[in-house]
Amino acid sequence: MGSLPVASWTAGVSSTPDFALNYTNVLTAKQNESLTFRNVSLSYNGTYTVEMTKIGEGRVSATFYLFVYDVIKNVSLHTDPDGPDMPILKASPTKAVFVSGESVFLSCEGVGVPPPSTTWLFNGRSIPTSSTGTVNLTSVKTSQTGIYTCTMMNTRTGAKLERNITINIYETPSGEPLCSLHPVNGNSELQFLCVWPGGTPEAQVSFPSLSTNGTGEGNFNITSSAIQSLNGQEIICNAEHPLIQTQCSVIPRAPLDFQPVIFTNMSQDERTTVVIHCYTEAMPEDVMYWVKDGHRLENGPKYQISTITAQLFIQDFNASSTDLDTYTCTAINPLGSRIMDAKLLGPQISTSGVFLIDDHTEVTLKWEVPPTSVITGFDIQLKGPGFLSLRPRNVTSEFCTIQTMSASDRTTNISGLDPKSTYYFRIIPKAGRTAGEQSEQHRIGPGVGLTGAAIAGITAGIPCGILIILIVLGVIYCSKRAPQNVHHIYTTTTICSMNLLLNR
Repeated sequence: MGSLPVASWTAGVSSTPDFALNYTNVLTAKQNESLTFRNVSLSYNGTYTVEMTKIGEGRVSATFYLFVYDVIKNVSLHTDPDGPDMPILKASPTKAVFVSGESVFLSCEGVGVPPPSTTWLFNGRSIPTSSTGTVNLTSVKTSQTGIYTCTMMNTRTGAKLERNITINIYETPSGEPLCSLHPVNGNSELQFLCVWPGGTPEAQVSFPSLSTNGTGEGNFNITSSAIQSLNGQEIICNAEHPLIQTQCSVIPRAPLDFQPVIFTNMSQDERTTVVIHCYTEAMPEDVMYWVKDGHRLENGPKYQISTITAQLFIQDFNASSTDLDTYTCTAINPLGSRIMDAKLLGPQISTSGVFLIDDHTEVTLKWEVPPTSVITGFDIQLKGPGFLSLRPRNVTSEFCTIQTMSASDRTTNISGLDPKSTYYFRIIPKAGRTAGEQSEQHRIGPGVGLTGAAIAGITAGIPCGILIILIVLGVIYCSKRAPQNVHHIYTTTTICSMNLLLNR
């Protein structure tokens, strides 16, 4: 039966046939090569193969199918509804909102005879549907938000049933909300703006401290006239989206105190440009006005004001002319103003010093300049043995320039010195072709003077020397008054003096 051996025997020979266990009471084999089935049940339905072999001559086989029927009794007839019945729609995973980029699986189940066919529509247009009536949406986009309709139809009767499911796909706005502040109506009012564009649906933005009922979708602004009361207060914008809630803020602020910063630049043709930078924190951003000698400066050949008004460029600056003057910058916004003077100074050195390296063959030279001093560079000069060859023949000064530094430099190293020789150093500040006053001269080498430790030792030794002199005078005085007790007095005085010294 199939591939299962159920019976085997040798024809014409008196022998016991070999039957499979569950066929022992069902099959009977006879010498005439016949096989009888009896008392069979439905489980014996199947295909059987008979194979006959004659040893030494060949093998033949035949196949037949055994049909076993059950007895049918008490037959009744009834009809089922054709259907389909009301379809059951499901979206997986089960949730009200899907995020852009996720996957959504839609299924539609219904019963009918014959089984109904299923098709899906999106916003009234057909979409691909599997043979089992499902739809798999991968990496969904906000454009796929809408109504999905399952249609089930009985192909025999043409009966149809439809059911809808709404899929919502959201996307957060890009970046973070941005708060800003702008003067309006002649700087008499302030406009607060909060922007958080994009996203599906658009975010709701508002300034609750300025308006309790005002809100906007992705963009909202409100104007306030009570600007002085808002100075220094943090104004918060609440930005709310179904997927995320966040905020931004802005602080209205009058210009704060500031200090002018001076920059210099020298072109290849040695023309000097001085830049005065007046920058202060203010919200909304301040406007800077520039004044010299009571006159407001405007853009022209001599003066250039940057687009943000915080920088003044002085062209062809001459450190020996009236360009060295006081320039006033005034920062103004609707909440107030700040005024600061920048008094430009010629090239100067405020402090300087020289420091020996351990082996005394190298020194570090350091210096500082006043904050408003106009500097384009420095000449580092030295006087000492071994460097005289650097001095031009027509120059009588023993100092020679050994280094040229930029305007931003404040330190340099000088090596190749003889520890046994004496050297002098100085710095010459420059503003273009104009040389400023030299720094103080710094000397290193033998006999430079007492070290700090030596000076401290001398200072500490002076009181001790005075004390010893007083002790000696006391001994002499006592010995004259009482000669017989000289030794005793001297010993007592000496012990007291020693105690005094120890106490000191």
